[in-house]
Amino acid sequence: MDITNPSPGEVQAVRPVVTAFVWDGQRVLVSQRSEDVSTFPDHWAGISGYLEGSDPAAWAVVEIEEETGLSREQLTLRGAGEVLEALDTSTGQRFVVHPLLFSVPPGTPVRPDWESQRLEWVSVEQMLQRRLQPAVPRLFEAFEAIWPPWNAERSIVADGMLTHRFLVEDRSLGAGELARVAGAEIMKLAEIFADEEFATLREALRRVIDDLAHVRPSMATPTNLMADMRNALEAAEDASDFRQWALGLLQRSRAAESRLAERVAARIHEQTRVMTLGYSNTVLQILIEAAPRLDNVVVCEGRPLCEGRQLAEKLVAAGVKVTLITEAQAVQRMLDVDLILLGADCVLPERGVINKIGSAGIALAAHQHGKPVWAVAENLKWVRQEDPNFSLVYEEGAPQEVWSDSPDKVSVLNVYFELVPQAWISELINEDSV
Repeated sequence: MDITNPSPGEVQAVRPVVTAFVWDGQRVLVSQRSEDVSTFPDHWAGISGYLEGSDPAAWAVVEIEEETGLSREQLTLRGAGEVLEALDTSTGQRFVVHPLLFSVPPGTPVRPDWESQRLEWVSVEQMLQRRLQPAVPRLFEAFEAIWPPWNAERSIVADGMLTHRFLVEDRSLGAGELARVAGAEIMKLAEIFADEEFATLREALRRVIDDLAHVRPSMATPTNLMADMRNALEAAEDASDFRQWALGLLQRSRAAESRLAERVAARIHEQTRVMTLGYSNTVLQILIEAAPRLDNVVVCEGRPLCEGRQLAEKLVAAGVKVTLITEAQAVQRMLDVDLILLGADCVLPERGVINKIGSAGIALAAHQHGKPVWAVAENLKWVRQEDPNFSLVYEEGAPQEVWSDSPDKVSVLNVYFELVPQAWISELINEDSV
């Protein structure tokens, strides 16, 4: 049947899909589709799903995570082929297929979800010789579109760009966590391509590091950590040397956050009532560490994305009593708390801290009521005086996050971060504070 020239009466519901192949350096992961799926049950396929959004590579990662249990951190983009069309002859429905290739370290475990009867690793030769049957339409053409993999330089840059897109859109990670995810990505790329000529590897990694340095302009941590990564890259004699430097940077960042949490928690007295806003991994560690001495934690949910709910869930799981409120209720609840504990996405020396929108209002109310406000941030969040490229930018999110179907004449603002002035902060605490 001719897909491009269907006969009269044929259904032409064109659906974009992603088909991702996962490669462990020798074998390719394929899925035998479940009997419960609506299209091509019992057929062999890549990791596939209807494309949502405009970024096939990013959506392929979502499908891989759901159907195999592999995480973004384990996957490296290794190829993207030209789109091709496929047809379900039983319905006349057409599919536009986006083929993609990702690699994982050898021996990485996978687990099927309901869409697969089983997942199986097969040889590249089996795919090229089209031995798997029955197969979804154009499975083997999709594989041939992404084989062989890209070379090291192209893979490093492309995967770095994919990481950039994920981090720009991320709303679940704190600033320190986000920076360490970026750093771990650099480590992963350096490990995967350790056998490549280091001059080529260095140049490609330099491009990724520079790209991730300012991935979130309201956060100083990615900028500072990537600056340290770049210095390590320039000083390294070979790939192994660089990986050791990079690993040390990540370990020191994690240790600094843990040391900060321990020191702040030790200063919290018995039966303390704490108020905080949104989600901060540093604040979470502090409150879990101080859990036996806490009377209650009032968590302002941090609209519109309500990251505070994630904090509340983790605190409750750790045995902490939590009251969740909207930040609009913070002033009304101020007399019922003893301490305001804020994280920080960025510290501007002698000016204050950048944090989740709503933080300034809470800090001002606390200041007027005589309540202490502690802002906690590891040294990596301090804007460095030698950084001539730093300029304060308050990030804005999509208006639809605030009001998904607002009238045409209503302008909706969705600013994520704001400055909490130094005058409203009782103490700015880092891992070196006594």
